[in-house]
Amino acid sequence: MAVGFPVSYAESQELGRCPVPRVFIVSTHDEFCSIPAMESYFERLPAPKELIWVEARDHFFAGALDEFEEAVYRAGSSR
Repeated sequence: MAVGFPVSYAESQELGRCPVPRVFIVSTHDEFCSIPAMESYFERLPAPKELIWVEARDHFFAGALDEFEEAVYRAGSSR
């Protein structure tokens, strides 16, 4: 599970390429991971994968910690 994955960093481009199931939980207003950048990155990854967006104000899920916790719980219980 990757939370707030920084796709804007060059070093991050290879981190999601592993054969195990991957879940990315990202804020809709993450200053290190824009929606278009994350969607492009995610599209290139092989399955199994899941991308969960949380409507939040920033990288730290400001104003949406309950929603973030629920996303983590749902992602963990579906495995």
